[in-house]
Amino acid sequence: MATLYVNFSRAALGEETFVPVPYGPAARSEMIDIGGTSEVGDISAAAGEDVIEVYADTDCWIQIGAAPVATAGELGSAPQVNDCRFLPASTFREYAVDPGHKIAVIAAS
Repeated sequence: MATLYVNFSRAALGEETFVPVPYGPAARSEMIDIGGTSEVGDISAAAGEDVIEVYADTDCWIQIGAAPVATAGELGSAPQVNDCRFLPASTFREYAVDPGHKIAVIAAS
């Protein structure tokens, strides 16, 4: 089965840091199965965790929030507003999160 890999971390920000970079020592990880229905991860962002890194081994749609539900959009069709982001296979992305945020994923159709 396809998998979404998720790392929750905090950004290493300082006077000399111009781009938020996930802070190495403080990270938690989970793997979420990607299927035809929305699957929500078990981990939610804790206080001080403000970045998630995601990687999927197949095309999928993700939603991030307090109670996320991922819905599959249609690429190449009229723009859709479903609060979900398309994540191409074999791509890393980083997103800002607030405490309590989780991630949901569904396979692209």
